[in-house]
Amino acid sequence: MSFAFINKYSSKPNVLWCDWTDRIVIERLGRQPQWYEKKSLAHEDGVIRKADAVYTMFPKCKERMEQLYKRPIEYLNRNVVNTVFEGQFHLHQCIQRRVQSSKILFIGNLRYKSGALQLIQSVNEIRPKKNYLEVHVIGMTEEELGNHKNVICHGYLHKDNEAERNLYYDLLINCRCLVNPTKGWAGYSSCVEAMYYGCPIIVSPYEDFTAEFGDNIAFGFYCDEDNLKDKIEEMFICPNYHNMCEAAHDAVKDYTWDNYVNAFIQSLQNKGLLK
Repeated sequence: MSFAFINKYSSKPNVLWCDWTDRIVIERLGRQPQWYEKKSLAHEDGVIRKADAVYTMFPKCKERMEQLYKRPIEYLNRNVVNTVFEGQFHLHQCIQRRVQSSKILFIGNLRYKSGALQLIQSVNEIRPKKNYLEVHVIGMTEEELGNHKNVICHGYLHKDNEAERNLYYDLLINCRCLVNPTKGWAGYSSCVEAMYYGCPIIVSPYEDFTAEFGDNIAFGFYCDEDNLKDKIEEMFICPNYHNMCEAAHDAVKDYTWDNYVNAFIQSLQNKGLLK
């Protein structure tokens, strides 16, 4: 479950499974590797080239890795929703609550601060017309994000803590929408988990997301710095909001670990690596 380790002393197949490489992370940051990173990157490159099979969770990572390593990289045409919700979830009952909600949810740590601030600014511009809007932020404290009117910071919520887990899912299941306009990467895992519970989203059109779900989405809107305010306003007045909620759930309803592992095992069997 990494691109950094291989057992070269074993005759058993070595299969790597991970999200993306350190080299791709550095590329996404828009910089060159530092001198102290080059040795570990070279090690990672060697591991990937020697493995019997390499799997990535994202389609654009597959393309980039195949360019870099001149070898097949596998992507299973699906992903996984990481959820530990233990309560009862009924999609249509949830939609009825969402329709009445004034809560806009943002999930992300300090790496996503720019996106959170962009959301807050856009909501502040809307608030003269809709002064009831609330922004709830999971992943940052008020000290980290700053003090903003009608913005409630919950900090990092641990899902292994019952009270924090209950708060996390209460916010996720009862908000009007999830918004993350951060450029480059807009919190994939939190987005697909929200979608599973019928939550429409407003996100930046980063390439791995558009490669998976398309350039036009039925479960929300893509946004940029110029139109975020308009997309938030539209989310509160659009006549097909119910359809958005249903489309969000339908897009990822099969993203279970059982389905993913079954596809992974089938792929290994097709390659003759698992009998």
